[in-house]
Amino acid sequence: MGYYSPTIWNNLLNSDRSAWDSVKDEDVIEESRPECDRYSQNLMEQAFYGLYDPLAELSDVPPQGMEVEDSLMRKAMEMEEYLSLRDEVFSDKMASMLATAAFSTELLSKLPEDVKKDLEEYRNAQQEAQNEQEKDPGSDSSQAAAEKAERAFEKLQQSMEMNQAQIENAAATAMEKTEEDLKSSKKMLKNLGFSPEGGKLDKTDVQNMRRLADILKGNERLRKMIDLIGAMEQIVSEDKKKSVHGREQLVEYRRKELDLEDLAPDEFIGLGAPEGSALHTDFMIRLANNELLHSRYEGEAPEGRGPVIILKDTSGSMDGERLEFANALEFAIMTRMLKENRKVISIPFSGSGHWCVYEPAGKPSLQEILDHLSINYNGGTDPYPPLNWSLDRILEKQDMRKAGILIITDGEFDYPDEEFKSRLNAARENPGVMIHSIVIGCDPYGLKEFADRIVMIEDLRESSENGRLNGQISESLQGLI
Repeated sequence: MGYYSPTIWNNLLNSDRSAWDSVKDEDVIEESRPECDRYSQNLMEQAFYGLYDPLAELSDVPPQGMEVEDSLMRKAMEMEEYLSLRDEVFSDKMASMLATAAFSTELLSKLPEDVKKDLEEYRNAQQEAQNEQEKDPGSDSSQAAAEKAERAFEKLQQSMEMNQAQIENAAATAMEKTEEDLKSSKKMLKNLGFSPEGGKLDKTDVQNMRRLADILKGNERLRKMIDLIGAMEQIVSEDKKKSVHGREQLVEYRRKELDLEDLAPDEFIGLGAPEGSALHTDFMIRLANNELLHSRYEGEAPEGRGPVIILKDTSGSMDGERLEFANALEFAIMTRMLKENRKVISIPFSGSGHWCVYEPAGKPSLQEILDHLSINYNGGTDPYPPLNWSLDRILEKQDMRKAGILIITDGEFDYPDEEFKSRLNAARENPGVMIHSIVIGCDPYGLKEFADRIVMIEDLRESSENGRLNGQISESLQGLI
């Protein structure tokens, strides 16, 4: 198995050592190492063994030069926080690696300043003694360096005893924060559609978690948006289960324009009756008035229905929690669609000329998703250019013929012109083409001219507090996803 250096752990398995060898060169360890090495040469390695091996026990007597690591880990192992952190990561070398780097740096940063100073002095004295021993074993300078290191350790011991309560508090705080960060990162990965298989992290998961952490630094809006995604995902999932496109249970009959797919069975009698007969005449009159009975079902909707085009208003008036909500809902819908291998297109827009088309293929990368969600034009509001593009796409592409359009906006834009209305009428000749809208806070005077469904959310915070938000979102998505 090769040579392994001594550790503070009793009967450590070779598999534990091999696991450390496989992760010790990873970026997260390498970036944390310089700060840790100021105080301890081996703390991260020893912390990894203790977290990775659920049965790891400390040796009665630590190897020479590893007294600090033994002391810190001994204090840690007495705490409930340590056991909780170990339960979170044990036997998962990638998760243990992340926890090790976070725990080591957090612990050292939270130690009292005099303890950190004495740690650094002892670490330097240790290194000097080791260098002298390698250069000239048994020499006077080697002996002097060893005595200096011994005095530094005695001073450190006294400092640690005097600050025992602060050290224990630092260890507990470091472990709590490490576990919280790890769970939070896993949750964010799951909310973004990057859930680790079987709960185990691999290198890709770790890279995504670290990239996510880097992007989230200083980006309060994105952090809030990701917190919302979990809630939106649940709403979208529940709406899916009760989709009006499911065919499991007949819920009601309703009158609407002709849709042969849902036309009530009794109406086919009038449809097939001889022309000029009373039945046929009655059918044609009710057809002209959009009064034909149609069946409405609920149940699990079949996969592979129509595509969805999401138009997201990123104008200045949408800034803040409105845009956070729009981003979260957009991503929840996108995730659901991509899981079902259904086409989804997202178009953030603002004023004239400020819009772009995002059409993910396959499983998009985390960076690609976050780059898209970060787009914020913060200008005026003109939805008609992206709406016209959407209608043209529906008219020109066979696979878009049943596409639905969702607009998330505060509704502050002008009335549509005749060119747009003409395109919309042409697109509506395709069954299934509908424009849904969620309007936050304003009178949707322009939308009233063309949207098939408008759901008003007057105040996001108030609706959330009153428990109305879920129902409003679910209502707006009926018939879309």
